[in-house]
Amino acid sequence: MRRGYTLTWHGSAHLRAGHLNEAVSAYREASEHCRGIGHRAGEAVSLNGLGCALQASGDVERAREFWQRSLAIFEDLAHPEAETVRSHLTALDAEI
Repeated sequence: MRRGYTLTWHGSAHLRAGHLNEAVSAYREASEHCRGIGHRAGEAVSLNGLGCALQASGDVERAREFWQRSLAIFEDLAHPEAETVRSHLTALDAEI
């Protein structure tokens, strides 16, 4: 589980630094790792980050896809972070 958190943190750091390819890669690896060990909340967090990195890189449709996956997991877990992801999707819809 620690590996998933580390990869997600790396994704966040790369995203803040503007290293979008590295952020996408780290978030993708984190989501796959968390899914592989059954850590659903960690998977949802990393999918949310992946959506943010993709949106920043201009890939809005893929961002939407990963946010929808993240939201589905958060809602299933009744996790409060669902509202954050929902707001990303709402903002995305408002842009179109």
